[in-house]
Amino acid sequence: YNRPFGYPVPVLAVLRLLTAAAWLPPGRSILMTVYLAALTPSGATLTSMAQLYHRNAAQSSALYVLSTLLSIVTMPVMIGLFALAFPA
Repeated sequence: YNRPFGYPVPVLAVLRLLTAAAWLPPGRSILMTVYLAALTPSGATLTSMAQLYHRNAAQSSALYVLSTLLSIVTMPVMIGLFALAFPA
């Protein structure tokens, strides 16, 4: 399952089909905020929990770094798609 593209793109399509931006006056801004939250990397809390419960904290840290690096690449693309789906 490819999270960087696998989750946000279908959600964006559904929001566009439902015309969700028209539900509230600042709807586009609200959608952008929620969409950005969905695009951000997984939380560092997972590494802390791995350490706390004596799991593989090193692997958790590596996955967190990978998630952050992927977000640097994919976030501008996803924001561009959002701008196409919901023009200002």
